[in-house]
Amino acid sequence: SVSTFLSLQNLSNQQPGPIPGDQLVKVSRQYRSIIRDCQEQLDSLAETSASSEAAVYGAQSEVLYKLELIWNLVEILIIKPAGKFVMSELLHWIGLHFKDCEDGARSVISQSSDT
Repeated sequence: SVSTFLSLQNLSNQQPGPIPGDQLVKVSRQYRSIIRDCQEQLDSLAETSASSEAAVYGAQSEVLYKLELIWNLVEILIIKPAGKFVMSELLHWIGLHFKDCEDGARSVISQSSDT
């Protein structure tokens, strides 16, 4: 995680203006990967700890999951380079994180095509 932070600092120091979007997305994905790794470690601790500690680890894992979820959405909507279409990535994001909604949408679509 320190190397990711330092690489972002180096990019910032090398660029006289804003950091190009593609490089910013790359660093953002690295940060999200670090968050996911921390979440997985907390999940492992929750599985192997006593019930009171497991609840704390589980809650912390849930916070990191939600943080990564929001960060990914911000990455898609705001950080992506200008001129890129976001609809396909947004649909992919919804499919990854809200499977019940996607299944419901398929059910509605199949029912409407049957009539």
